[in-house]
Parts: sequence; C-alpha cells; structure tokens
Amino acid sequence: MILASAYKSLIAIILLISMVSPLLTVIAVTETSTSYIWIKSTHIKVPAVTTIGGEEEGGVVADLYVSIAYPGNGIVYFSAEPLTELDTQATARIAALIAATIAGKSFNSYDYFIRMKSSSLIIGGPSAGGAMTIALLSLFLNKTLRPDVMMTGMICPDGSIGPVGGIPAKLKAAAEVGTKVFLIPIGQRVVYVRKIVREPIPGGYLVRTEYVPVDVVELGKQLNVTVVEVASIREAFYYFTGMNISLPSGITLPQLPSEAINIVISWTHSYLTRSEDARKQALELAKKIPYPVRYIIERHINKSLDYAERASSSLLSKMYYEAASYAFTSYIEGLTALEYAEVYLDDSRLTEFVNEVNNTIIATRYIVMASKAETFSEFEALLAARYRYYLSELIFNESINMLKKVTSWSDLDKLIYMLAFAKARADSAKQWLLMSRVSTSMINSQAVKDIAESLLAMAKSSFSYLETLVSDIGSKPSSYDEALMNVDLAMKAFSNNDTYGSIAASIHAVASSVVAIHELFKTGIGGIIQVVEKETKASIRDAFDVGAIPLIALNYMELAEAHKGIEEDWATTIYYYMLASLHAQVLKALVEASIPKPQVGITITALPTVTIIHRETVTVTVTRTSYVNITHTIEKNITKTTTATTVTTTAITTTETKEKTATVTVTETHTAEKTITIPVTTTTLNNLILGLLLGLALGVIITAIIVVIRAKIR
Repeated sequence: MILASAYKSLIAIILLISMVSPLLTVIAVTETSTSYIWIKSTHIKVPAVTTIGGEEEGGVVADLYVSIAYPGNGIVYFSAEPLTELDTQATARIAALIAATIAGKSFNSYDYFIRMKSSSLIIGGPSAGGAMTIALLSLFLNKTLRPDVMMTGMICPDGSIGPVGGIPAKLKAAAEVGTKVFLIPIGQRVVYVRKIVREPIPGGYLVRTEYVPVDVVELGKQLNVTVVEVASIREAFYYFTGMNISLPSGITLPQLPSEAINIVISWTHSYLTRSEDARKQALELAKKIPYPVRYIIERHINKSLDYAERASSSLLSKMYYEAASYAFTSYIEGLTALEYAEVYLDDSRLTEFVNEVNNTIIATRYIVMASKAETFSEFEALLAARYRYYLSELIFNESINMLKKVTSWSDLDKLIYMLAFAKARADSAKQWLLMSRVSTSMINSQAVKDIAESLLAMAKSSFSYLETLVSDIGSKPSSYDEALMNVDLAMKAFSNNDTYGSIAASIHAVASSVVAIHELFKTGIGGIIQVVEKETKASIRDAFDVGAIPLIALNYMELAEAHKGIEEDWATTIYYYMLASLHAQVLKALVEASIPKPQVGITITALPTVTIIHRETVTVTVTRTSYVNITHTIEKNITKTTTATTVTTTAITTTETKEKTATVTVTETHTAEKTITIPVTTTTLNNLILGLLLGLALGVIITAIIVVIRAKIR
C-alpha cells in the first residue's frame, strides 16, 4: 500500500512537471516579446534595376511592405528578399526619419518595419527611398495610396527628391504592371543611357560605348504612362493620395538670442583686430623683400583687406555670422602674409611657426575634449568646437606631409596658408565654446549616442550612394573629397567614443554628399533650392516650437540666404541650407527623446491566443505641459480617485484627440482590470511541445531514479 501510494505521488509529480514546464516556456517567450498599442501596415510597388557583377541588367518592379508600430524606440527593421545593396538598408532609416518629421511625429516614439521583396537577384541603390517615405507618411496620416502611381527617387535628408539612375528601364517595368502615373526627380526628364555600339572593321568588330539622350516624358507617352517631375516628398505625396501637405510660403523664423548675437559680434571684432595687426607687420617686412616674392605677400594683404571690408559691410547689415566668417578669412589671409614674409627673411621661422601651430592645436584639444554638455547651448557649442578641432588637426597633418615636398616659393605659399588656416581653425574651436554661455534648457544626454549612431548611418548611406553614382557616371564632383573626409572624420570620432564630434562630422558628410550628387546631375537646381529652403525653415521652426534654440542652424541659414541670389554659388547655398536643416533636426530629436513613452502595453497578436485576466492598482504623480496625442481605442473598468472627486466610468472608449493643457500635477490611483492577449505563434507552439516533452522526460527520469533507489533499499 505504501509503495502504491508512493507511485501515485510520483505520477502526480510527473503530471505537475509536465504541465508547469510548457507554461514557464510560454511566460519566458512572452516576456521577451515587444508590446505595441497598435501596428499599421501598407504596401507599395517600387521600380528598380537589377545589377549582377556591377552591370545593370534591366528594370523590375519590387514589392515594398511597410509598417509602423506604437509605442516604439526609433528602431528601423529592414529585410530584403532575396538581396539588396547595403546602401538601400540605410536608406530605410532616412525614409523613416523624414516621414516622421513631415508628419509632425516623434521619430523615437515608433518602430518601423520595411520589407522589400523582388523576384530579381539583387536590387541596387537607394532609389526606393522616396517610395519608402511616401508609404510611411501615408500610415502616419492615415491615407490610402493609389495603386496606379509609382515613383523613383532618392530621399534626401531635407525632404527633397534626389536624382537616380536607370529611369528609362524603371519606367518600362512600371508600365508593364499597369502604372498610369510615374514620378521622377525634378530635372531628370532627359537622361542619358549607355549604349554598346559594334562597328565592323577588317578582321572583326570595334566595340565602343556611347551615351544617348532619352526624353522620359515622351517615352512615357509611348507606354501610356504620364511622367511627372517632382522636387520633394510633399509634391509626390499629392499624386499618391490627393492630399496637399505643402509648407506655407511665409514661415516665421526665430531670432538668435541677444547673448548669441553679442558673442558672434565679438568674434568679428577680434578677428578684424588680429587681421589688421598682421597686415601692418607684413607691410613693414615686405619693404625688405624683392619682387616677385613681395607680390605674393601683397596679394594676401589685399585679400585680407577685401574680406575685412565685407565683414564690416555685413555687420552693418546685421548679417552677424556672415560678418564673422569674412573676418575669420581676413585673419587667415593676413596671418599668411605675415608668416610668409618672416619665413623669407629667416629660415628658422618656418620650424618655429610649425611648432606654434602644433602647440595651439594641442592646447585646443585639451580644452575642447575636456568640455561636457548638459544644456542645449553647450551641446551645440561642443558640436561646432569639436568639428573645428578635427579640421585643424587634419589640415595640420596635411601641411606636415607637404613640408617635405616644398620645391618652390609657390609651394611654400600653399604650405604657410595651410598652417595659418589650421591655427585659425583651432582658435575658432575655442571661440565656439563661448556659445555655451547662452541660457538654454537641459538635454537628455542618454539620447546623444543614439542620435550619433543614426546620423553616422545616414552619412555612410549618403556617401555610399554618391560612390555608386560616381562609378556609374565615370566622373568625380568637386565635393566628393570633402564628403569622403567628413565620413572618415565621423567614423573616427565615433570609434573614439566622441559622439559630439561624430554628430557634427556626420552632418557635414551628409550635406557634402548630397551636394556632390547634385553636382553630378546639375538638374532642377532652382526647384531643389526652393524645396531645401522651405524644409530648412520648417525644421528650424519645429525645433524652436518644441523648446530648442537652434543657434548653429540659424547661423548657417544666414549664410545660405547670403549665397542664394548668386547663381554660381548654388552648391554652397544647398550646402548651408542642409547644414542648418540637419542641425535643427538633431535638436528637435534631442527634445523628443526626453518625452516619456506611454506605459500601457497590449501585445498585438494573431489567433490562436491565451487570455489572462490581470488586476492592478497603481498610484502615479503626473505633470504635463504639452500636447497629448492618443490614437488608440481601449475599453476598461476604472475607478479613479483624486483629491476633489471620485468618478467611476465603465467601458471608456478613448479615440484620437488633441488638446493643450496647462501645467498641472495630479496624484491618481487607478484600479484597473485588463485583458492581456498572449500570442500563440508557431514558435510558441513549438516551445509548448518542447516544454511538454522536457516535462515528461524529467518526470520519467525522476521516477526511474526513485525506483532504483527503492530497489536497492529493499
């Protein structure tokens, strides 16, 4: 009887272990899953060209499946079937960022899922970036996309549509699947396609490559497709949805605080004073130097005077940062004139000057790298200071390499100018630290690294696409080297855990890469400038409206406006606009990173499911001063107690609302009953089966051990 009772107990233990094991497995799986209040999805078709071994094979149409989930953490998930080039993956992050920005949403409050599926082997290039942005934007704004509209175009960080290759092949592929409207980047109506020509010659053929023009609009008419040039995502969105989300023409920009203006003015006066002193000394020394060497000195003196006059004129026009930039350049020219004269009169002076510059850079590094950022002004000051320090170090190293190759007075002139530039740039890094004195609010320092990672990915993506286009077209634009330099600086700074320097260099890398891409095509420049200008003003305004004072952005905006009316300065104009826009977007992202995520978690699942009833009581103290957007619906029984009243509400249905509240602190006690749905997916079922088997095996093993022990005892 005792033995029978023992065996009954063992059987009960086996059954208990068998039942508990899979339950523990379900709990473990559920705890590691992500909880979202809602997920929205859509589908869009995108044209592309296939590439094998670097050779373009033809046009194809791929399927793009896009989802956004709330609440999230700004994570972008990308997958491609079967393959895609790496720059397309980074493009997905840019598309998500731009879509959130245009929709007025916080990028870090959502997660993004982008899946590209194609029957071809490899999809090349980020030309689907525009379509990705359109799809994500349609989810944010709850708009349905027209199935007969398709687009190709790179998404630029300022919301403009960048040029792409392979448009005729993409258009033909789009026409084959019934597309009626095909959107292309502005200025690319006429493109050049490569054609292989075989000319018979005695004994064989002469094979040569030539590029022939194709009018894409006319080609579209032949294919019964309307081809439309678009300059921005906002324009493209209208053709896909009929919704007009264009920016207003008159966006009022904030003004620089008086503290910041006074600092910039102090830079101007300081550089003008130093420039004048250098010119006076150089003029005295030049009297002892014969032509043609004296001509070189006088040329720098005249340039210094010219820039000094421009600085004074800009100052009178209240173009403060432009004035400081001219004064800075005036100082470099004056210092070059002085040092060139001194080196000519004393051979040992060159070594002394090299050491002076080196010591200045070392001292700057100590000051700049020791500085920390707790406020927005300190953050911006560090971005500018560290970037300028890295430039001074880079230019100094280049001058040292050049030192061994000087064979003429002209080479010496270039060397001394580079040394003077390095010294002045190091000094400007210290000057920018003064901007940290401007009174601003505190930053969320934890978000800085995340922003640095995102911007570095954006910089790599932009430059990678530039490299692809340079390889296809066979020419290198003037901004290519600057883009490469900035990408290298950004990666170096990030690897050294300098997130501030990496952010600044990444911003410059993106701007210079996009400018270089426009230099390759030089199409639709007037329209691009208009788009970039509007988007930049909107970015600055958005940053200001969430509580940031965009110091750097406003200064770069001023430079862009100064160059806008000069036709040959179009590249410089776009460059400064993009710098301003990106700096403003970074500040806005920092502000949004401090906004707390909602704490309610309801797991989105598919059938079959396991349902658990959960009751909880929570007491919280809340202070709110901002807009609140609620975009989900949930029903629950709640008893809510405040210091004033007691309200019982049954089956509350919360729908999308938007209201602005005053600052209020309330202590709330919630007793809530909610249903949590746990998904039973294929993976979960497998875990259930595995847990069951493990439980049975464990029970059998324990039974066997006890039986053996009892047998030995007997």
